[in-house]
Order: sequence, then structure tokens, then C-alpha cells
Amino acid sequence: MPIRRTTAAVLLALAATTACAPRANTTPPPGATPAPTKDPVYEKEIQDWHARRIEKLKSPGNWLSLVGLFWLKEGGNRVGSDERNEIVLPKSAPSEVGTLMLTGGKVSFAAAIGVTPTLNGNPVIRLDRVKTDGEEKPDKIQIGSITFHVIQRGQRVGVRATDTNAPTRKAFTTIETYPVDPKMRIEATWVPFEKAQTIEIATVIPGLTEKYPSHGEAVFTLEGKEHRLRPVVEEESPDLFLIFGDATNGPETYGAGRFVYVKPPQDGKITLDFNKAYNPPCAFTPYATCPLPPDENRLPVRIPAGEKNYKGGHG
Repeated sequence: MPIRRTTAAVLLALAATTACAPRANTTPPPGATPAPTKDPVYEKEIQDWHARRIEKLKSPGNWLSLVGLFWLKEGGNRVGSDERNEIVLPKSAPSEVGTLMLTGGKVSFAAAIGVTPTLNGNPVIRLDRVKTDGEEKPDKIQIGSITFHVIQRGQRVGVRATDTNAPTRKAFTTIETYPVDPKMRIEATWVPFEKAQTIEIATVIPGLTEKYPSHGEAVFTLEGKEHRLRPVVEEESPDLFLIFGDATNGPETYGAGRFVYVKPPQDGKITLDFNKAYNPPCAFTPYATCPLPPDENRLPVRIPAGEKNYKGGHG
């Protein structure tokens, strides 16, 4: 038989065999979890949100710029780069900038002789009362690249200092995140309290607590079990603030928990978008006073979504 005819016969036989062979079953077996469908629009929304978050962290005066936190004692508190001062600023500042006087919870400021710091771009020699961060438009005193302002936390009054040239700000690039997972955007049932409750929440500062109002709980199912989370209300935000911990804390995410903002409930439902979970300021600096997750908000399951631990963190 000619070679050409032999080849044709073989090809016809192979075609027949292929046609008769059973096709692979691409239908998933009963009970299998289908692969999540990607949502490019939602994925871009999360990516854009994270990009804005990174740019905000890089901005002057933000958490990466912090260089000191000092609690004031009653009476005079000297400010400057000299180590003998009560409030020690970076070496780029004059050895003595001035004195903050704490009297009965109120703070005044007097500049040192020969030094002229600024307030809102204007020279300031004396302030009879320094507005704290608990007031609208707190007073921020600047000397060179350094700015300091007074904070109030409960009964304690302190000073927080920032420096646009802080090494933590200069070295920062980004924060690693989990891949965007639509399954981590969870619709929960909103269970309102009959009466608003006040939750006292511990902070990373031993003995310092903060009080927040709470109006209800978000109830949802994850890994086959029911879970509850209790958001709180902040005065400056229309959204609800959720301080939570989960089983990723420590090895994968910041050990002291993470934050996420959620929109107020509608029609008895509330959406928990953990793809927007982010690190508290304490992941970047030891000079923040972050709230810790209350016991009610410590989940026994993993939430592999949002920001991972910051590798350039202080601890």
C-alpha cells in the first residue's frame, strides 16, 4: 500500500478513536465550592482605595512622621532638642524652643528667647491657651521641619511631635495586602440595641482607655459558624468604626488587631468589607495611642483580607 494511503488511514482511525472517547467531565462534583467569580470593577475599587491610603500615610504630619509622644506634668514642661527637656525634639530643632505650662488641664505656651516658632504660618511668642486635638482646628506649633501639638486622652494631656524628615516617613514604600477576595465582603444582619451602649476600650498605653458609643451588632456566618462584631461611633465620621482581631493576628497581620470602617446599616443589613481592613497607627510608630479590639470583637477564625503586617514596623 502506498505510504500516503497508509498515513491517511492512520489519521482516520485516530479521529474515530477520539470521537468515541468519553469527554472529560468539567462539571464540579456535588458539594464542591465553585471558584469565586472575579469582579474587575470591585477589584479596582479596592486597589484605588489602598492607593489613596498609601498616599495619605506618606503625607507630611501623618503617622509615619511621628517622632515623639510625651505626657505633660503639672507645671512647666520645656520643649527642645536638649535631652534635659521634658519634651525632647529631634536634633534639627533648637536646644530650647519654649515651655508648655499645664495648669488644671489647660495648656499655655511661651517661646524661648531668641526662638520664633510659627502657628499657622505666623510667628508665635506666647499662647495663653493651646487648643488640643479634641477641639476644632487644634493649635500646631512649628519649628523648621518639626511640628508639635497638644493631645488629650481621658484625663491625661500630652504632646505629639512630627517631623517631615522622619526616617520612618522617608523609608516607607507600601504595605503588603492579601489578594482582593469578594467572599470577604460580607453582608451581615444588623441587630440594634434597645438603647445605645457605651463601650470602654483599652489602648496600647497601659491604663489608658477610651469610651465609644455603640448602637448594635453585625451578625454573620463564616466557616459554618455564627459570629458577632460590634462597631462603634466616632464623632468625626458618618461611618461606623470596627476594631477587630482575628486568627491571622501575629503571624500574618498586625498582632494588636486591625480597623475597618463600614457604612451605616440599611434595611436591617450591614456590609463588612474586610478587603478594606487596615493596620492601626501603632503598626507604624510607638507614638500612637491605638484602641485595642474589645473581647466581643476577637474572631476565632482567619480573615485573610486587607492589609498584612507592615514589615517596616517598629515591633
